[in-house]
Amino acid sequence: MNRGKPALRAALLLGLIVPAAAAAAPASRTLLAQASGFNLVTPVPRVEPLFYSVSLNGQALGETLLLRLGDGRLAARQDDWRAWHLKPPRQAAIEVEGESYWVLDGLPGFTAELDAHLQKASLRVAPQAFAESRFSGRVRPLSQPSRPDGLGGFLNYQAVGTNSRSDGFGDTTDVNGEVEADLFNRWGVATSEWVGLGLNRSEPDRGLPTRDIVRLDSAFRRDDPEAMTTLRIGDGAGKGGLWGRAVRFGGLQWSRNFSTQPDFITLPQLSLAGESALPSVLDLYVDGVRRQSLSAPPGPFVVENIPAVNGLGEVQLVVTDLLGRQQTLSAPYLSGPQQLRAGLHDYSCEAGVLRENFGRLSDDYGRFAATGLHRYGFTDAFTGEARLEARGGGGQTAGLGGVLAVPHLGVVSAAGAYSRESNRNGELGLLAWERTTRRSFSIGARAQFTSAGFSQTGSAVDIPPPSRLLAANAGMGLGHYSTAGVGYVNQKNRSGIADTEALTARVSMRLGTGSLSLLVFDRLQPDPDYTVALSYALPLAQLVHGTAGYKYRDGINGTWNSEAVARVERNTPSGEGLGYHVAVNQYDSDVQSSTTAAEAGAMLNAAHGSVGLEAAVRDDLSSYRGTLSGAIGGYHGHGFATRRITDGFAVVESGVAGIPLRVNSQPAATTDSHGVAVLPNLPAYQQNEVLIDLEDLPLDVQVRSPVVQAAPYYRSGVRLSLPVQRSRGALITLKLADGAPVPAGSRVTLAATGEEFPVGRDGLAFVSGLASGANAIRVSLREFSCAITVDLAADADPQPKLGPYVCAAPTP
Repeated sequence: MNRGKPALRAALLLGLIVPAAAAAAPASRTLLAQASGFNLVTPVPRVEPLFYSVSLNGQALGETLLLRLGDGRLAARQDDWRAWHLKPPRQAAIEVEGESYWVLDGLPGFTAELDAHLQKASLRVAPQAFAESRFSGRVRPLSQPSRPDGLGGFLNYQAVGTNSRSDGFGDTTDVNGEVEADLFNRWGVATSEWVGLGLNRSEPDRGLPTRDIVRLDSAFRRDDPEAMTTLRIGDGAGKGGLWGRAVRFGGLQWSRNFSTQPDFITLPQLSLAGESALPSVLDLYVDGVRRQSLSAPPGPFVVENIPAVNGLGEVQLVVTDLLGRQQTLSAPYLSGPQQLRAGLHDYSCEAGVLRENFGRLSDDYGRFAATGLHRYGFTDAFTGEARLEARGGGGQTAGLGGVLAVPHLGVVSAAGAYSRESNRNGELGLLAWERTTRRSFSIGARAQFTSAGFSQTGSAVDIPPPSRLLAANAGMGLGHYSTAGVGYVNQKNRSGIADTEALTARVSMRLGTGSLSLLVFDRLQPDPDYTVALSYALPLAQLVHGTAGYKYRDGINGTWNSEAVARVERNTPSGEGLGYHVAVNQYDSDVQSSTTAAEAGAMLNAAHGSVGLEAAVRDDLSSYRGTLSGAIGGYHGHGFATRRITDGFAVVESGVAGIPLRVNSQPAATTDSHGVAVLPNLPAYQQNEVLIDLEDLPLDVQVRSPVVQAAPYYRSGVRLSLPVQRSRGALITLKLADGAPVPAGSRVTLAATGEEFPVGRDGLAFVSGLASGANAIRVSLREFSCAITVDLAADADPQPKLGPYVCAAPTP
């Protein structure tokens, strides 16, 4: 130890001086201590240094210096207190030779066994003597996405062509398309989406519409992940809350956006506290599933921000100390999807004109509307909500609501709203209850009532709201991944609009290696009918599964129809690869005899886009469809063509061709001849792991680190530089002037880089980092060194064998 020698010299000196002065007066003791080299800020009766090997609660801590005071108490250095994770005491420090000491005897449960012969000190304290440790139950930290460092853009496209042939109607060809244009930089992203219908028709064709191009959404969006907010200018959709409607509009929106931090948990969080006298491992379980393992020093500990999920459940913390002893801490939790943890705000404000006939007309905007929604977690159990609406023409609606978690009972939601529109007023009342458990019985119910004059943003002015809406559901787990549930809905309408009432039931269970599902739908009003559907899904191979099913529907006036289907499907991979499906259907009904249909299709994801082909045949009708989709764009000086960009993307620069890449463990792309690859499907704001696939890496490529992280913004790109380089290597044979091999253990130095390589048996040395043409190397032996020029042809194999080269001693 750094301070052991001076302290030990002081100890030896004190060993001679202190016994002789044991009976001296206090003033004499202080003078003796000063004479021995100790500076005591707080004078003590007597100080005896002990350079001992220390253990604390049975854990060896190594050698250190303790002080034994005249009254028998022990003191330890402040640095050791911190290293031992002890709680700092409320006492004056003793300073000796510039070191600060605290007395140990005041710690809870302190005992000490000193063995002067072996120079050992066995100390014991209670868990309360240690400083508290705090941990977070969050598995991953919040993401720090990479804001675009330049201007970029891309154009998603999709074209679908369909040809149908029928004996009665002849041939019909239809071409539709979709494009999405995105332009982004560090300030945000501007997007515009368009669909084209009947692009091949300039005139009506047998009742089919003519060419029509419709604009969907056009907007500028700026996200702030640190504040978790989004500013949107243009088309968008608002937030509804407990009773409002999420309507489409064109205008301005400012809202909280928790999706910019996917790992941020909005639900109330739990914490568990305990203590241990020894270092321990803390295993955190949520509903029986282990989520995290933590290493804790001895003493009190608190695990915060435990990520509970929606519903009723239990979290457990299993504490295992160094001796294998275990203790289990547990706590129940209860939360609903509309809850916020204490102190958390959620809000959305929109102002603009309402969008009408979306998807049918490009620029059909109605009257002005402004809405504001604010939700706040007053406590972990109660979340309050307020919503205001104002509409052109003088309409206003206002309402309050709240969500309350009641232990053992469930989550209760309630809301009330009042509206004024022209000369009529109206009210809305809502009450809901749900009790969701992860592994047992769950139940929920909802009731909503409105008066005839109630109106809200997004509702049709000339259609009165339903007077009553009742809904209920129940479900339970049956074990072995099996579940069952029922649902009921009843809506009573006004002004002659037919009432609606329906009942559903479902069962899903594991059967063999597959799963069996049964669904029953019974519509009681307005037109009674019911449907029964039974299906069985069976995995066949990786990405391949088979499905067999039967559906029967009994309608009004004795009408019925049925369908039996058998289907084999291979899911199209997210990266490059092929997906396909083959299906056979048999139809029966009360109006026609049994008929059989067959269909088949394939979808290929390639590096620069996706293409799909499908065909279906049924009686005298056949149909064929082709799909072409992808994206073209540019970013950071790179133009590219790739598959559709669904969220964010990355442009990977390596300077080396043929580098295979994986994204989140899935095959994604390979760098092209320029050493560039585009990764088109990266979830925005998440830390995506981009991994170099070392198994398929070219032999002449060196990798400094196989993993890089990418977290793009929404509909934006990020540039990644791979830490790789092409390094040509060769196996070189080296001999001495007499023909003997250069001895093993000699060194070879590449002049261009200064890197050294060992010589092995038979004078063989593998040298990497060679360039095409002449390469100067130096061979160092014990007796002498020599210079050699190694010639490497540009078209040589990745790892050729060169030589032999002669290393001769220099002439005297």
